[in-house]
Amino acid sequence: MLWLALWVSIAVFAGAMAIDAWQRRAPALFWLLWFLPLAVLLPGILRDRLRSVAWLSFLTLLYFVAAVQRIFAEPGSPRALVELLAVISLFLASMFYIRQRGPELRPAQDGPQGEAPE
Repeated sequence: MLWLALWVSIAVFAGAMAIDAWQRRAPALFWLLWFLPLAVLLPGILRDRLRSVAWLSFLTLLYFVAAVQRIFAEPGSPRALVELLAVISLFLASMFYIRQRGPELRPAQDGPQGEAPE
Protein backbone atom coordinates (compact mmCIF):
# COMPACT_ATOMS: atom_id res chain seq x y z
CA MET A 1 0.00 0.00 0.00
CA LEU A 2 2.76 2.47 0.90
CA TRP A 3 4.73 1.41 -2.19
CA LEU A 4 1.80 2.55 -4.33
CA ALA A 5 1.40 5.75 -2.31
CA LEU A 6 5.10 6.49 -2.79
CA TRP A 7 4.88 6.08 -6.57
CA VAL A 8 1.64 8.04 -6.83
CA SER A 9 3.27 10.86 -4.85
CA ILE A 10 6.32 10.81 -7.13
CA ALA A 11 4.07 10.92 -10.21
CA VAL A 12 1.93 13.77 -8.86
CA PHE A 13 4.99 15.78 -7.83
CA ALA A 14 6.77 15.25 -11.15
CA GLY A 15 3.57 16.06 -13.03
CA ALA A 16 3.06 19.28 -11.08
CA MET A 17 6.65 20.32 -11.76
CA ALA A 18 6.37 19.43 -15.46
CA ILE A 19 3.12 21.34 -15.94
CA ASP A 20 4.55 24.35 -14.17
CA ALA A 21 7.76 24.31 -16.23
CA TRP A 22 5.77 23.85 -19.45
CA GLN A 23 3.41 26.74 -18.66
CA ARG A 24 6.32 29.00 -17.85
CA ARG A 25 8.07 27.92 -21.07
CA ALA A 26 11.19 26.97 -19.16
CA PRO A 27 14.28 26.10 -21.19
CA ALA A 28 15.44 22.49 -21.44
CA LEU A 29 18.41 23.14 -19.14
CA PHE A 30 16.01 24.18 -16.38
CA TRP A 31 14.02 20.96 -16.85
CA LEU A 32 17.21 18.93 -16.64
CA LEU A 33 18.45 20.66 -13.49
CA TRP A 34 15.03 20.44 -11.83
CA PHE A 35 14.34 16.76 -12.60
CA LEU A 36 17.85 15.29 -12.51
CA PRO A 37 18.09 14.85 -8.71
CA LEU A 38 14.76 13.04 -8.71
CA ALA A 39 15.69 10.92 -11.74
CA VAL A 40 18.98 9.82 -10.17
CA LEU A 41 17.10 8.21 -7.28
CA LEU A 42 14.45 6.40 -9.34
CA PRO A 43 16.50 3.25 -10.13
CA GLY A 44 17.24 2.71 -6.45
CA ILE A 45 13.62 3.24 -5.52
CA LEU A 46 12.59 0.73 -8.19
CA ARG A 47 14.97 -1.81 -6.60
CA ASP A 48 13.38 -1.12 -3.19
CA ARG A 49 16.56 0.28 -1.66
CA LEU A 50 15.74 2.13 1.53
CA ARG A 51 18.82 4.30 1.16
CA SER A 52 17.40 5.75 -2.07
CA VAL A 53 14.03 6.37 -0.42
CA ALA A 54 15.81 8.07 2.50
CA TRP A 55 17.70 10.31 0.08
CA LEU A 56 14.41 11.04 -1.63
CA SER A 57 13.02 12.33 1.64
CA PHE A 58 16.11 14.53 2.14
CA LEU A 59 15.84 15.81 -1.42
CA THR A 60 12.16 16.51 -0.93
CA LEU A 61 13.06 19.01 1.77
CA LEU A 62 14.90 21.11 -0.82
CA TYR A 63 11.87 21.00 -3.09
CA PHE A 64 9.77 21.98 -0.06
CA VAL A 65 11.88 25.10 0.49
CA ALA A 66 11.43 26.06 -3.17
CA ALA A 67 7.67 25.47 -2.94
CA VAL A 68 7.34 27.62 0.19
CA GLN A 69 9.31 30.40 -1.46
CA ARG A 70 6.97 30.19 -4.42
CA ILE A 71 3.90 30.35 -2.17
CA PHE A 72 5.19 33.63 -0.75
CA ALA A 73 6.21 34.96 -4.18
CA GLU A 74 2.86 34.09 -5.78
CA PRO A 75 0.19 34.26 -3.05
CA GLY A 76 -3.06 32.62 -4.07
CA SER A 77 -1.51 30.68 -6.96
CA PRO A 78 -3.19 27.27 -7.28
CA ARG A 79 -0.12 25.81 -9.03
CA ALA A 80 2.10 26.79 -6.13
CA LEU A 81 -0.34 25.26 -3.66
CA VAL A 82 -0.55 22.02 -5.66
CA GLU A 83 3.24 21.85 -5.79
CA LEU A 84 3.49 22.38 -2.04
CA LEU A 85 0.88 19.70 -1.30
CA ALA A 86 2.61 17.30 -3.71
CA VAL A 87 5.95 17.84 -1.97
CA ILE A 88 4.40 17.28 1.46
CA SER A 89 2.66 14.10 0.32
CA LEU A 90 5.89 12.81 -1.26
CA PHE A 91 7.82 13.47 1.95
CA LEU A 92 5.19 11.76 4.10
CA ALA A 93 4.91 8.77 1.77
CA SER A 94 8.68 8.28 1.73
CA MET A 95 9.00 8.58 5.50
CA PHE A 96 6.13 6.17 6.20
CA TYR A 97 7.53 3.74 3.64
CA ILE A 98 10.93 3.78 5.35
CA ARG A 99 9.27 3.32 8.72
CA GLN A 100 7.31 0.30 7.47
CA ARG A 101 10.03 -1.38 5.41
CA GLY A 102 12.99 -0.70 7.71
CA PRO A 103 12.15 -3.33 10.34
CA GLU A 104 11.24 -5.83 7.61
CA LEU A 105 14.63 -5.51 5.91
CA ARG A 106 16.76 -5.22 9.03
CA PRO A 107 16.66 -8.96 9.99
CA ALA A 108 17.95 -9.85 6.52
CA GLN A 109 20.99 -7.64 7.10
CA ASP A 110 21.71 -8.88 10.64
CA GLY A 111 23.89 -11.85 11.46
CA PRO A 112 22.57 -15.35 12.14
CA GLN A 113 21.98 -14.69 15.84
CA GLY A 114 20.29 -11.34 15.34
CA GLU A 115 23.50 -9.41 15.90
CA ALA A 116 24.78 -6.86 13.49
CA PRO A 117 27.87 -7.96 11.54
CA GLU A 118 31.12 -6.27 12.53
